[in-house]
Amino acid sequence: MELNPQLRTGIICALLAAFFNSTSGIFAKLLIGTYTPGDIAFCKCVVAFACLGVWVALSGRWRQLDLRAKSLLAVAVCALFGIFGLFTFETIAYQGLAAPLVVLTLIGSSTVTTLIAGHCFFAERITRNTLFCLLMIMVGLLMMLPQGAHADPRYLFLALCSGACYGAFLLLAKYLRLVEGIEGTWLLIGVGSLYLLPLTSAPSELLLNSDAWRFLLPLAIFPTILGYFFTVKALRNAPASTVQLFEISEPVFSAILAFVVLREFVTLDEGIGSLIVVAALLVYQFNLLERLLQRSAQVFK
Repeated sequence: MELNPQLRTGIICALLAAFFNSTSGIFAKLLIGTYTPGDIAFCKCVVAFACLGVWVALSGRWRQLDLRAKSLLAVAVCALFGIFGLFTFETIAYQGLAAPLVVLTLIGSSTVTTLIAGHCFFAERITRNTLFCLLMIMVGLLMMLPQGAHADPRYLFLALCSGACYGAFLLLAKYLRLVEGIEGTWLLIGVGSLYLLPLTSAPSELLLNSDAWRFLLPLAIFPTILGYFFTVKALRNAPASTVQLFEISEPVFSAILAFVVLREFVTLDEGIGSLIVVAALLVYQFNLLERLLQRSAQVFK
């Protein structure tokens, strides 16, 4: 069946968002050896804030900023989880884990957080299919647990925390009705930069290093600005479930980029665990367990 143009646009934008988001670990790892995670997270937000600020000023979008107390509170709370929590834990995790593993762990943790918190705070049903997927994700993450001296399990915990923060951000953005659009993103990143400031040690060294800008600027533009832009555009053209399904391709892009740029490999156990996590997300998206149980019931009726 041929896809209608609007749905096709949504799918393409979701894939582009997944690709741009997957570049975060690549550029961050190229800077981590020289700069602290706090400086990297702060500087990429400052650069993204400056780039979007120029756009907002020249386009006149600043006139559409919602500066009411309720909206500013929503921005402050969402920035705490979506900028400070996500970027801080994610950037530190890249110090001890391969980029694809950080991405997979983040996605798995975010999915679990969203499902559980959605049930507790939004009264969303947790079906047998959901519970089965949660179990699969847990098994996959346990298989990804680093063994031996080559990696520290604490970095895996930090990647889990980053995913939990992202899941909380998605729910809070929905509940608090966070303002969308370029101007809303600009304000969110600006507030997030303020949260990250206390974690910095010498951000001026990174910002004033011309050599570092070849990694810092892409880090600010690709995952921070374009990743969000194409996610929002995808949601305007396709159902959220479809967008989430195709953004699961992010670990694939991350693994390819990590191999090409960083020459990183994953072990057999880590690879199997990664496949289990991706399979669980696919089972959840297509509601495969419920469909299988329904067909089995019809066969043995």
